[in-house]
Amino acid sequence: ALRWLVGVPLAHAMFIAYEGELNLSLHSSAPFLLLIIAPVSMAAYFYITESVLRPFIAHRRLRALAVPGLFRPGYFGRLLFTVVALMLMPLTMQVYLIYQFIYGKLKITDPLLHIGIIVALFLVPTVIAAFAVARAVRAGLSDTHRVLSQLGDGRFDVSAAAQTADEFGEQAIHLNNVIHRLREMYDRIETMNQNLEATVKKRTKQLETSLEEVRTLKSQQDGDYYLTSHLLRPLSSEDCESETIQVQQLVRQKKKFRFRDQSGEIGGDLCTFHDLRLRNRDYLVFLNGDAMGKSIQGAGGAIVLGTVFKSIVARSAMIKSQGEKFPEQWLRDAFQELRTVFASFDGFMQASAVVGLMDQLTGFLYFFSADHPPLVLYREGKASFVPVDAQTMRLGVEGLGEGFHLSTFSLQPGDVILAGSDGRDDLVLSTSEDGIRQFNDDENAFLSRVEESGGDLNELLQRIQNTGEITDDLSLLRIAYRSDGAGTLSHPDLAAKLRESRTAYRQGDFGRAALLYEQLSDLEQSSTEHLFHASYCHKLDRSYTTACDYGERCRMRAPYYVRNLVNLADCHRLLGNRERCLQILEEATRLEPENPSILKLQSMLHRISSPAKI
Repeated sequence: ALRWLVGVPLAHAMFIAYEGELNLSLHSSAPFLLLIIAPVSMAAYFYITESVLRPFIAHRRLRALAVPGLFRPGYFGRLLFTVVALMLMPLTMQVYLIYQFIYGKLKITDPLLHIGIIVALFLVPTVIAAFAVARAVRAGLSDTHRVLSQLGDGRFDVSAAAQTADEFGEQAIHLNNVIHRLREMYDRIETMNQNLEATVKKRTKQLETSLEEVRTLKSQQDGDYYLTSHLLRPLSSEDCESETIQVQQLVRQKKKFRFRDQSGEIGGDLCTFHDLRLRNRDYLVFLNGDAMGKSIQGAGGAIVLGTVFKSIVARSAMIKSQGEKFPEQWLRDAFQELRTVFASFDGFMQASAVVGLMDQLTGFLYFFSADHPPLVLYREGKASFVPVDAQTMRLGVEGLGEGFHLSTFSLQPGDVILAGSDGRDDLVLSTSEDGIRQFNDDENAFLSRVEESGGDLNELLQRIQNTGEITDDLSLLRIAYRSDGAGTLSHPDLAAKLRESRTAYRQGDFGRAALLYEQLSDLEQSSTEHLFHASYCHKLDRSYTTACDYGERCRMRAPYYVRNLVNLADCHRLLGNRERCLQILEEATRLEPENPSILKLQSMLHRISSPAKI
């Protein structure tokens, strides 16, 4: 109102000064009422009110005060309203003067003065308004800058004042929301930090308790490993005092452990060898086995395998009848006993093994392989696999395969036989960046390692480790026959003895012929013909039991020798073993169903049994 009362008279005074006379007519004074100082006052009041109230609104208690439903004009609207309000007064005056000048109501003698006044009326309010606007913007930005700076220093007890009803005020409200959430997060973090030490102590105690339990269980497990390894140790015997055969073994179990101050290893591999005497001949009996399973499970199978095998060897040394067995019979019975024991576990315990008898004098080898990696012959710098006619199924597997298969091999002076578990081939050759491991699938690679090592076990182990990572238990058994190269005993009378046996047979002296063929089978152990003729001559001499023994030996070594099968079946017929006779005769029939001797024996079985020659 004050501005209105002052502004209108001043405008009349200015008009009187211009005209030089007082004119109170409505025509002359009414236009000055259109100056409308009210919009200018409103714009001024708007900024004045903000300036006056800003310190109070910035008070701590009012900073975060929310006013719901408050109309918040945009900053563009505020600026537009201010500019229009400031320009309306000089614009109205200019329009009025132009109007009066055009219609001759007003004479302008000094146009520059009028222009200067109008320009001043434009510029002065504009500068004042710009200063007020800049001050308002600076105040809003400075408050925001202050709050953000304090937040950056880690102070969360600050708040932004919503000092204006525009975007700056809206920004202050949003900033306060952010500060509030940050303060809540900070308080939670502070609370967590305050409780962190107690939580860490609690968790540490729990972890220590769990770790102690794990250590206790680990100690108990290692104790079990330690005791089991000590049970397995005496079964891995090295009992050989031969002058012609040198034996070495090397066992590296995959599972390593430490119990108290003792280190050890445990697994399912086993090597053992002993001196054995059968029918007044010295043999080396050996076993290289690999029980199914890792660590304790494999060790359990190895203990069973080693215990049963050691009892068989001990029984052969103590019981005379056991020592009277032929090598083929001894190996067959050992296999049957091992198979029976492992079969009692219903397939939950299995083992592969190679078991052999080597004549210490002649170097002749009898052996069977129960699904075990093949034996390796190292002769004159070259390594090769020892030929095997057929594999026997692994111990503990029933209902597959054809049972027992025996193989033989004649060693020469300087030869080395190497037996090993499948750990020799189970190697990781490389690992890709994706973690995919490449395994060795070439069993002939082991032959190259044998040649590179010269048959030495320690060097062979090093070569295997250089080839790849060993992923399984590994056992190696080395048997060297006459490593000094000394020749075997010669038998110059072999041909003479053969002629003598044939002469005795032609003369009908079947007992002497049988004895001579027995001697020939001892001198020339690789010959199955001598075994057959010994069996046949014993049958003619009515020594049916001995005839069956030699016939069975020949059958185990040459299961497809039909003449021997027919002769053996007839021997069992003569002994009254009808079922065994039919069983062997069936084997012969499958090989040669039209064989006259087989047909003749079949017809005889339909009549009353009587001694007969075939």
